Formats: sequence, C-alpha cells, structure tokens
Amino acid sequence: MASSTDPLHALAQACGLARQWRDVEGREQQVPNDITATILQALGHDTASDAQISRSLAAIEAQAGTLPAMLVADAGAPISLPIAARRAEITGEDGQSRRLIVDGRQLSAVAEPGYYDLEIDGAAIKLAVAPPHCPLPQASEGRRPWGVSVQIPALQGEAQSAFGSFGELAQAARALALRGADAVAINPVHALFPGHGQGFSPYSPSSRLFLNGAMGDPALVGLPPLPQRPGADLIDWDAALPQRLADLRAAFAALTPAQRQRIHEENKAGGEALHRHALFDALDGHFRPGGAHGWRDWPAAYRDPASPAVAAFAAQQADEVEFHLFLQWLARGGLDAAGIAARQAGMAIGLIGDLAVGVDPSGSDAWAMRGAMLRDLTIGAPPDPLGPLGQNWSITGFSPAGLRQSGYAPWIAMLRSAFAGCGGLRIDHAFGLARLWVIPEGGTSADGAYLTYPFDDLVRLATLEAHRADALVIAEDLGTAPHGFTDAVTQRRMPGMRVLWFERAED
Repeated sequence: MASSTDPLHALAQACGLARQWRDVEGREQQVPNDITATILQALGHDTASDAQISRSLAAIEAQAGTLPAMLVADAGAPISLPIAARRAEITGEDGQSRRLIVDGRQLSAVAEPGYYDLEIDGAAIKLAVAPPHCPLPQASEGRRPWGVSVQIPALQGEAQSAFGSFGELAQAARALALRGADAVAINPVHALFPGHGQGFSPYSPSSRLFLNGAMGDPALVGLPPLPQRPGADLIDWDAALPQRLADLRAAFAALTPAQRQRIHEENKAGGEALHRHALFDALDGHFRPGGAHGWRDWPAAYRDPASPAVAAFAAQQADEVEFHLFLQWLARGGLDAAGIAARQAGMAIGLIGDLAVGVDPSGSDAWAMRGAMLRDLTIGAPPDPLGPLGQNWSITGFSPAGLRQSGYAPWIAMLRSAFAGCGGLRIDHAFGLARLWVIPEGGTSADGAYLTYPFDDLVRLATLEAHRADALVIAEDLGTAPHGFTDAVTQRRMPGMRVLWFERAED
C-alpha cells in the first residue's frame, strides 16, 4: 500500500475524490490506484508522473488562494474569505450600494437574502446570501396538506391522446383540487431528444434547463388543439413520439406571422442558452437518421457549439431552429398554465416538480456547457444489498470545479427552470448535493469512487432559489446518507421521503 504522502493520494484528497468509503454494511472499502488515476485524469488532472501530479496539486493550491467567482453565505452570518482583504462593497439587485466591515478574512454579515455584486479590493465577484430555511406550506388547524404523485404520460383527459401532456395535467390538477388535494407531484419534464421513440426516460434527459416539447399542448396557450390520436393501454413510444412531433410541426406551420413574432419576442427572455438548445435539437434531428445519438456521434466540426460549421447550420436551417424554439415556448406556456390551473382550483401548493440527478452525456447540456460538466465520467451507485452489482445510470452531471469556476451559474439556472410554474421541487438523489459515485465511462459501477461536491454552497443556493420562488423543496434521501447530510437539510426545512414498506414495524 502506498504511503499517506503518496502524490496521487494527495491529489485525490485535494480534488475531493474519496479513496476510502464505507459501504451500506459499514465495511471500509478502498479505491484502487489505477481507478483513482483514471478518475482524476477525467477531472482534468495529469497523473502520468509524479511531476505532473505535483503540477496539478500546485494549480489547485494556487486556485484555493484566490477569490472565487461567487461567494455563498447565510443571511445574518459573517462571510468568510479565502484571502485577507482591506475594503469591500456590495450592490444589491435594487442598485443600492454599501460598505461591509472587513476584518482580515471575514466580512460583516448581510441580513437580506439575495444576489449581490461584491467588490473586494477592486476585484469584482458575485455574492449569494441564503435565508435560513426553505418555505413550507401552512397547515390549517386540524388538517395536514396532502397530494398525489402522477406520471403525466399516463394521464387520460377529455380528448383521446396516445399519451398525456400538460393539457391532461391541468385537467387532473383541477379534478384533484376539487377533492381537496393541495399538491400534485409530477415526473421530471426535462428536455429529451426530440421526436423519436428511443430514450424516453425522464431521468435521462438531454437538458435539465429546458422542457420536453412533446408535453406541450397548443390548446393551453390559445392555439387550435392537436388532432385526437387514440392510444392503447400501454404507450407505444416508438410510434407516439414521432406522431406527436409531426402534429406539433403542423401546429407550427399554421402559425400566423403575428403569432410567430409574438413567440419570438417572448422567447427573448431565454437568451443565448435557449437558442443554443433549439439549435442542438435541430442538429440532433439532422444527424440522428444517420445513426447518431447526440453530439458525440456528430461530425467533429459540429461538436463545438461555437464552431463555424454550427453557425452555418443555424443560418441555413433557421426555420427548423425556430420550430424547436416554438416547442420550448409551447412547453413552458403549458407547464405554467397547468400550475396556474392547480392554484386557481384551490391547491395550496400546486405542482411539485422533479429534478433529475443528471443528463445524457450526449445531450444538449453536455454539448452547450462543456466546462461545467463532468467529462468521460458517468454517475451511479456502488454495490449494496439491493443492487449487488451496483448501478451505472449512464448519465453525467455537473463538475464540482466547473460549478465553482462558473459562479454556480448553471446550477442556479437549472433551479430556476425547475421551480418555474411549480409550488415545490423534489430533488432526486439529493445525496448528490454532497457526493456522487462517479464511474469512468465504459466501466462498471464497481470501478467508481465518491466525488465530493460543495454541499454547503449548493444547499444554500437551493434554499435561496426556493425562497425567491416561494416553493418547498423535498430532498429525496433514500439510501445511505453522507455524514452530516440529514441534519443540514433538516435545518433548511427540506422534507425527506419515506417509503411505507421500510417504515413498518414488526407489529
């Protein structure tokens, strides 16, 4: 066994990669050196020699001694700095500026939650200040709030349809509200690869920033309804999704110039990120008939969103990109309408969204946010009694270093998208806020290791965004919790989950 001063082990520790971990039976396990080196290499650190490892360590140590892109703090608590400072000033979202008291590596507290521009000795960064806890619904005297969970595609509405959409969700929400329900929890509605019947799991999306266009219902936004399509007892995705895309194309083709202009104007709020996602979907539709699954199978010239080839495609296929922008507009309007329907019918909470733990490595997020995502690594779970071989979910997620370097912008944008239209949000596998089991792509789950995430910052930001959305957060906590996780989310008033099967006593 290598000594505790082994450079590889020191680099793993600096990167938050755990070489030892405890399994569900309480037994200590150790990650072999070759797997450690492979994962570190995927994280962007050279490990071929001790000299390269030393350079990687030096770069990490140098970064630790600089101001981050964003500081994340708690309201009313002093703010710690990685460096000593002399002068600090914050500017709030209202444009008002004020000085903070500086005491070496500590700034005086900020009482009001929100986002601020922070200038420290002439350096400009961002500051996020989180409230102490997330909102919770008010329970009336003698009555506890209740709701049900639904799978949107399984819903059947007034019109015949091969699978349920946001239109059927709105109908279900009204019906449940009339029976006293306070909430309806839904499956993830993240963007999938559009228009084909493969890979339809909502937990393996192309993007968590955007929505599944197939869920859109033109009738919810004042357009003519889609044609009725009788469905079978089981959804035939291979046939149903291409047919839905064809029906939505017909709806797009029927838009008047004034309607297209209105959609264009309303989509401006989505900015470059929305346009890039629509461009990805257009490219996916172009290359998929040739056997490509996502950007990693595209010709090399199209794998970079900023490449000349991609720009040329966007110009040549402008109407196709506009179609996919229309799908996003339709889906966002439909989800908002379903949320409004739930509230107007009397639900105290309304919709509770579901945030998937990761995305397809070949999808839109991984293409558009290369620097913020893990590369050549998938996520899953180590072997345990329920899964003796472990689990490789074949999805990827954010890079801890990439999140810090981006000032958590992708995490914040994803949370805002997930809260939109909803009165609550379930975070799938919330343990991933603290650590994820990462596996070299192509390996088995036994080839993985736990990678640490900036838990305090991610939980604070989730609390802040829940506060701004006035929505509750449910932290799905089934399994072996990382140390300190349960206390932290409990203090933030994030309810967990309980499965009745596991909660029953012998009597």
